[in-house]
Amino acid sequence: MATNEIITMAISVVLTVMGYFTKATMTRLEKVEEVAASTKIKLEILQNDHQNKNDHLEQKIEALTLMVKELSNDIKELNKRLR
Repeated sequence: MATNEIITMAISVVLTVMGYFTKATMTRLEKVEEVAASTKIKLEILQNDHQNKNDHLEQKIEALTLMVKELSNDIKELNKRLR
Protein backbone atom coordinates (compact mmCIF):
# COMPACT_ATOMS: atom_id res chain seq x y z
CA MET A 1 0.00 0.00 0.00
CA ALA A 2 1.13 3.43 -0.83
CA THR A 3 1.15 6.28 1.60
CA ASN A 4 -1.66 7.99 -0.27
CA GLU A 5 -3.89 4.93 0.06
CA ILE A 6 -3.23 4.70 3.80
CA ILE A 7 -4.01 8.39 4.28
CA THR A 8 -7.17 8.06 2.18
CA MET A 9 -8.27 5.01 4.15
CA ALA A 10 -7.59 6.74 7.49
CA ILE A 11 -9.56 9.81 6.41
CA SER A 12 -12.42 7.58 5.25
CA VAL A 13 -12.50 5.77 8.60
CA VAL A 14 -12.46 9.07 10.50
CA LEU A 15 -15.28 10.48 8.35
CA THR A 16 -17.32 7.30 8.78
CA VAL A 17 -16.96 7.44 12.58
CA MET A 18 -17.84 11.13 12.60
CA GLY A 19 -20.88 10.46 10.42
CA TYR A 20 -22.07 7.69 12.73
CA PHE A 21 -21.86 9.88 15.83
CA THR A 22 -23.42 12.83 14.00
CA LYS A 23 -26.38 10.68 12.97
CA ALA A 24 -26.79 9.37 16.52
CA THR A 25 -26.66 12.92 17.87
CA MET A 26 -29.22 14.15 15.35
CA THR A 27 -31.57 11.27 16.20
CA ARG A 28 -31.37 12.15 19.89
CA LEU A 29 -31.92 15.82 19.10
CA GLU A 30 -35.08 15.00 17.14
CA LYS A 31 -36.41 12.96 20.07
CA VAL A 32 -35.62 15.81 22.48
CA GLU A 33 -37.44 18.27 20.21
CA GLU A 34 -40.50 15.99 20.12
CA VAL A 35 -40.52 15.69 23.91
CA ALA A 36 -40.06 19.45 24.28
CA ALA A 37 -43.00 20.17 21.97
CA SER A 38 -45.18 17.65 23.81
CA THR A 39 -44.18 19.09 27.16
CA LYS A 40 -44.92 22.63 25.96
CA ILE A 41 -48.42 21.61 24.87
CA LYS A 42 -49.08 19.87 28.19
CA LEU A 43 -47.80 22.89 30.10
CA GLU A 44 -50.11 25.21 28.17
CA ILE A 45 -53.05 22.92 28.94
CA LEU A 46 -52.13 22.92 32.64
CA GLN A 47 -51.78 26.70 32.68
CA ASN A 48 -55.20 27.15 31.08
CA ASP A 49 -56.76 24.64 33.47
CA HIS A 50 -55.17 26.35 36.45
CA GLN A 51 -56.36 29.76 35.27
CA ASN A 52 -59.91 28.48 34.76
CA LYS A 53 -59.99 26.89 38.21
CA ASN A 54 -58.54 30.05 39.76
CA ASP A 55 -61.16 32.22 38.06
CA HIS A 56 -63.92 29.86 39.19
CA LEU A 57 -62.64 29.94 42.78
CA GLU A 58 -62.48 33.73 42.74
CA GLN A 59 -66.11 33.87 41.59
CA LYS A 60 -67.13 31.49 44.38
CA ILE A 61 -65.23 33.50 46.98
CA GLU A 62 -66.89 36.72 45.80
CA ALA A 63 -70.31 35.06 46.02
CA LEU A 64 -69.56 33.75 49.51
CA THR A 65 -68.33 37.16 50.61
CA LEU A 66 -71.57 38.74 49.45
CA MET A 67 -73.59 36.07 51.25
CA VAL A 68 -71.64 36.62 54.47
CA LYS A 69 -72.27 40.38 54.23
CA GLU A 70 -75.98 39.77 53.68
CA LEU A 71 -76.10 37.38 56.63
CA SER A 72 -74.29 39.89 58.80
CA ASN A 73 -76.78 42.56 57.85
CA ASP A 74 -79.69 40.19 58.54
CA ILE A 75 -78.24 39.30 61.96
CA LYS A 76 -77.81 42.98 62.81
CA GLU A 77 -81.38 43.66 61.80
CA LEU A 78 -82.66 40.73 63.89
CA ASN A 79 -80.65 41.96 66.88
CA LYS A 80 -82.18 45.41 66.51
CA ARG A 81 -85.69 43.89 66.45
CA LEU A 82 -84.98 41.87 69.59
CA ARG A 83 -83.93 44.93 71.59
